[in-house]
Amino acid sequence: MRTLTVSGLRAQIGSKALICGFSMDLWGLDRAGAVGLIGASGAGKSLVLRALVGLAPPEIEVSGTMTIDGQPYDLARPGSLARLRGGVLALLSQSAVESLDPVRRLGAQVAEVQRRWADPRTPEAALVEVGLAPRVADLLAHQLSGGEAQRAALALALACSPAVILADEPTASLDPPRQQEILALLAGRCAERGMGLVLVSHDLAIVAERCARAVVLEQGAIVEEGPVWTLLRSPQHPATAALARAAQRAAAVRS
Repeated sequence: MRTLTVSGLRAQIGSKALICGFSMDLWGLDRAGAVGLIGASGAGKSLVLRALVGLAPPEIEVSGTMTIDGQPYDLARPGSLARLRGGVLALLSQSAVESLDPVRRLGAQVAEVQRRWADPRTPEAALVEVGLAPRVADLLAHQLSGGEAQRAALALALACSPAVILADEPTASLDPPRQQEILALLAGRCAERGMGLVLVSHDLAIVAERCARAVVLEQGAIVEEGPVWTLLRSPQHPATAALARAAQRAAAVRS
């Protein structure tokens, strides 16, 4: 059973606090289902994920502790966290442009991750797993459509079956049908391999479709958490209530 615990995560620029003592215990990620991290734009969701993989902007001071499967890590040491990327934690960004190297062929990028974590598969196999043709291994990022690029970024994240995938609104740039395809693919692969999934979104409806539980973030602090359908139907905090109303409006438009 995968476990991810974050204790006392703080992020600040000078005296300005951006993340205020964020702590959460995401036990049993593979058995309890994906966990959502939700909040309005600017709540600090993306910064939380970037801090966990040592990719917070250099001007931001980060502190706190993360424990994965019983192993502790100091969040103030981005160098040590970098060694986790790919094989222990994988960050799937909002935009494939952030994940893909524009001047290297996709097969070479996947192969680099596989070599680093001794994955025996070929790059083509990793790309086929996410619905891409083997020939895509010979292409550059700019030669792909938006949906293909996001699938390629997903292939990189999945390449070595990390303990936990941190998905930062991975379908924000796609149209609704492609959003559903990518999210279903991501959730399905995580379930098959027993990988944990933390899904970041400002859309409670999307989280409700894919996650068993959710944590609500506002101004860098957790304000509510619990089963997703409880948050959707009986929100206790104004921030959660606003997200629930937005989800209900979105559902009405889609119907």
